[in-house]
Amino acid sequence: LREMRPISFSVPAELIVDEPPVKTQQWPAHVVDPEVAARVGAQTAYAFGDAAAYHADLRASRFGITAKKAGWDALRHYEIAAAGAVPCFRDLYRKPARCAPFGLDRTNCLVYRDADDLLAQVDALDAAAYARLQQGALAWARASTTVVRARAFLAACGLAT
Repeated sequence: LREMRPISFSVPAELIVDEPPVKTQQWPAHVVDPEVAARVGAQTAYAFGDAAAYHADLRASRFGITAKKAGWDALRHYEIAAAGAVPCFRDLYRKPARCAPFGLDRTNCLVYRDADDLLAQVDALDAAAYARLQQGALAWARASTTVVRARAFLAACGLAT
């Protein structure tokens, strides 16, 4: 166990927006949580013809929904933050501390239990609180690039970077 090192997904730096983009919609077209999708009029099936359309939809959205699927870590978390949207993570409080994603918390995402909880949190956000979450999400994405992860891995192996 002493030799184990944590690792997680990462996001290519070119997917991270330089500045928060103008938001034209509250929610993306594709929402992975069926309960939330039904409440916000989104679909749970993948809604895009290509990756560019998916990323454009996230950039236009104020929020992006994510949840544990096959495991706790998924590229979706990073894509949402990289697009300048605030990640909304169902049941993140249940994630074991040793499981990725690392550093995703209430300073950079909304953690919710169910659709009512999420929608109440969104309704309670003022512009300043949203901006803090959005900036926190972008900072988290920038600290989670493929280059950052590769350097950390090499450093953990005792190799200079």
